[in-house]
Amino acid sequence: MADVKRPVPPFACSAVLAAALALAASLTLPAGLAAAGAPEAFRFEKLNRAYSDFVEELAPIGEEGMSIHLTSPSQTMILRDHRIRLTPLGPTRDGAFSGEVELDIQGKGALIADVVMGPIVRQLTDEIVVPPQTLRLAGKVSIRRVADGYEISPDQLPSRIEVAVQSQTINQILALCDQAATLSLGAVDCSGLGRALTKPAVPIPGGAAIFLGDENLSDDDRVRLDALLPPPAAAP
Repeated sequence: MADVKRPVPPFACSAVLAAALALAASLTLPAGLAAAGAPEAFRFEKLNRAYSDFVEELAPIGEEGMSIHLTSPSQTMILRDHRIRLTPLGPTRDGAFSGEVELDIQGKGALIADVVMGPIVRQLTDEIVVPPQTLRLAGKVSIRRVADGYEISPDQLPSRIEVAVQSQTINQILALCDQAATLSLGAVDCSGLGRALTKPAVPIPGGAAIFLGDENLSDDDRVRLDALLPPPAAAP
C-alpha cells in the first residue's frame, strides 16, 4: 500500500508500543466489555526476543556553557518479557485503542560522547550497559488492515522515554564537568548532570504510520485481530 509510511523498526520504542498494542488488540473482547471500555491485560511471546541497532542518538544534554551529544552506533537489546493493558476507545470496532505497556529489557551497545564544557572539548568512547529494568509507556493508536499486514497510526505517544544505563564514560564526563566548573569559576553548572547521564532520554519518533507485517504475527493473532478491526477498504 502506497500510504503505509514505514516498516516497524526493531525495538524503536514507539514501534514496540504500537506493535504491542496491535497484538493486544488481537484478543477479541466480549462486546459488553468493549462497550464499557474496561482495560484487559495481555502478554504475547512473539515479542520477546533480541533486537539490534534500534536507535542512533539520545536526546542531547545541555546547559549554559555545556553540551553533551550522545550517540550509539550499535546496540543489542533483549526484550525479556512484557505486559499489555488495552482499552478500546469506543463501543464499535473502529480500530482505536489506548493502552499501557510494560517492557522488561536489558542490553548493551557502543557509546560515543562528544563533550563541550567551557574550555574543555573531548570525544569519549566506551561500551554502554543497559541493566535489567522495566520501561512503562502509554499511548493511543489506530489500527487498520492493509496488504500483507497492518497500518498502525500513533495518535498519542510520549516524545521520549528515560532508560537507565551504566558506562565508565559517565564517570569521565562528571570528572570533566568538575574541572570545567573550576576553570570557569562556576560558570559551568554540574548539578543534575549525573541523573541526566545515568538515565538519558531516548527520543520516540511520532507522526508517521508504522507497518506491522503479517510475518510478525501468528496465524491466530491475525485471525483475532482481523475479527476486531473494521474490514479493509475495497481496492479501487
